Amino acid sequence: MDQSKQSSGKGQSGKDGKRKGDDEATGGNGSNGHDDIPAELAAQAQAAGEAEKQSVEKGIDAWKKIVAAAPASWAPKRELARVYKKAERWNAFIEVMKDAVDKANWASPEEKIPLLFEMIEVYRDRLKLDVMVVNAFNQILNIQPTNQQAGEALAAQYEAMKRWPDLISLLRRKAGAVSETSEKVALQLKVANLFLEKFSNQAEAIKAYEAILELDPKNEEALGFLKQMYEKRRDWEKLVGVHQREIELLADEASRQLRRIEVAKLASEKLKKPVVSIDLWKQVLAGDPENQEALGELEKLYEREKAWAELGDVLQKQVAVAGDPTKRSALLVKLGILYTEKVQDGTKATEAWQALLRQEPDNRRAQDALKKLYLVQKDWNALEAFYAAQNKWDELVRVLERQAETDDGVSSVGLWNKIGELYRDKLNKPDRAQKAFEKALS
Repeated sequence: MDQSKQSSGKGQSGKDGKRKGDDEATGGNGSNGHDDIPAELAAQAQAAGEAEKQSVEKGIDAWKKIVAAAPASWAPKRELARVYKKAERWNAFIEVMKDAVDKANWASPEEKIPLLFEMIEVYRDRLKLDVMVVNAFNQILNIQPTNQQAGEALAAQYEAMKRWPDLISLLRRKAGAVSETSEKVALQLKVANLFLEKFSNQAEAIKAYEAILELDPKNEEALGFLKQMYEKRRDWEKLVGVHQREIELLADEASRQLRRIEVAKLASEKLKKPVVSIDLWKQVLAGDPENQEALGELEKLYEREKAWAELGDVLQKQVAVAGDPTKRSALLVKLGILYTEKVQDGTKATEAWQALLRQEPDNRRAQDALKKLYLVQKDWNALEAFYAAQNKWDELVRVLERQAETDDGVSSVGLWNKIGELYRDKLNKPDRAQKAFEKALS
């Protein structure tokens, strides 16, 4: 008969590692029966049973011979272990059980678990070998990482032995094996507390609490601890992240907005990472589009980062909400310069300078800027309207004459015709008008 089919013994390993049917792998103090002994050894097994009745020693010798004849079968080893146990020969019992775990044929590794539990009892209660108890529990967990009985017992063993690093490793390993988020969180909390209480190791405790936050972003204990630690360690970026998580938990929008402003200020003062600060102030602005503090901070940040287009958008918003005319004028000057020199958007630059001129009609800077822009854009109608508003026809003609001298082709012809019309209609100088028309024809 194939010995592997006789390997599993009388009971089977259940989900928690305990066997169904028997309390102990070796069957307690009574004989387990010989039904699963290889058929070719049945007679020898019967004889071994009779030898036991004569003396323990004779029984041991008889079962040893059967074990030697079927080294891969669990059943003979089980019977030999049973006799050793009955005789309280614990070291010999352990050797037979270890041999069975290592060398017997098993249908699945889980079938070894009941043997290991029985060995643990002997290691702990009879031989007082704590190290071997730990090793056996670890063997069980290597086979079945989620075995609750082994995990809890090993944790208690480590705690009794004050083997805190091993206990932490066990808890972390268990956290990786379990599927329920609440279990993972509870295990990581134990890890964090061990690091704090046994080692005063804040760095490792922080890692544990960070793992908790990944699992449960709303965990108040983790948020509170990490906020305190990050501030103490001046880890501003992570502190800002924790604050942001807390903001998400607030139900009241007004409270959220106040916290956003606080966090944005913290980032601007401490973090020195413009990208993060910009994002935070934008969040403030999303909640309050006219918040002048947010607009002012974004102005500084965008200018520092040379984000010219974004700076232009912020300046335009500031202009829209500015109540003080002096401040509004200063913003329009900055906006005009930005669009003229940095963004090089003639249309937006023109709009900015025109807005300033509407507010301050005599502002020379706006006047000069608009004249240059109209010339660059060759927007003669706008240039004419600009001078007409001031009734400065002489100055307009001089500007156009300088431009006509430098232009050529169709553009020059159009300019000389325009100059002739102005001399004739606005300045009442027909002779000058005639010369201008002649230049157009030439």
